[in-house]
Amino acid sequence: MKNIHLIFVSLLTLGLVLTCVSNNPASAFAQINQTSKAISNTGGTNQSITAKPKTNNETFSANGSISSLVFTTQNSDNTIKNGNNASGLTKAPKFVLSGDWVLTVNGGNVTEFSAKFIKVLNNGERWHTHVITNFKANNNSKAQLTSDNSASISGTVDVKLNGTTVWNAAGVNILLSKGKTITINLDNKATGNHFQGQPIYGVVESIKDASGNEMLKALQHAVQQTER
Repeated sequence: MKNIHLIFVSLLTLGLVLTCVSNNPASAFAQINQTSKAISNTGGTNQSITAKPKTNNETFSANGSISSLVFTTQNSDNTIKNGNNASGLTKAPKFVLSGDWVLTVNGGNVTEFSAKFIKVLNNGERWHTHVITNFKANNNSKAQLTSDNSASISGTVDVKLNGTTVWNAAGVNILLSKGKTITINLDNKATGNHFQGQPIYGVVESIKDASGNEMLKALQHAVQQTER
């Protein structure tokens, strides 16, 4: 079918050339040159070449769970209890953190970031809740995913304790690592040493692109294959 199409195009071109030669030889040869270039660029077909759209890595949404520990290793004067070693960490009381988080980015702008979790000592005492909300980016900085689904986002947040905002505009850095974990680093002084200067950790359960398509399907499929 392609050969018949090419023969037909060639016959039309030849007829046009013969007509033009009698009137304007120079124009005819120029037209031959243009026609041959057109056929060469399209590989002898009438298919059009379109560029692939770039991946939009500045619009995405992600969510997951908070699963973390805060070791109470500091004395009231900020010195380390029992030394900074494995034995000291084992004996230290620990706050257990459990909850969830969500992040939405549109065109590089964080339109939503919140984390809600329970914080309680491992012996069941001092149970309370926290909500991290009202994120504002530093200097209008943009957020975007790298090729391995990582991102680093800095700004300020408000932190609630049992439903009441106790710390306003506390500095924060949010780090997504390879589409698997999240690390929330709150400014220790701005939050009254409440988290002992330690990060809050969690896992990533979903990252969706601008069209709402799950971006972690390949990773999830690989994990499922290894579990079989």
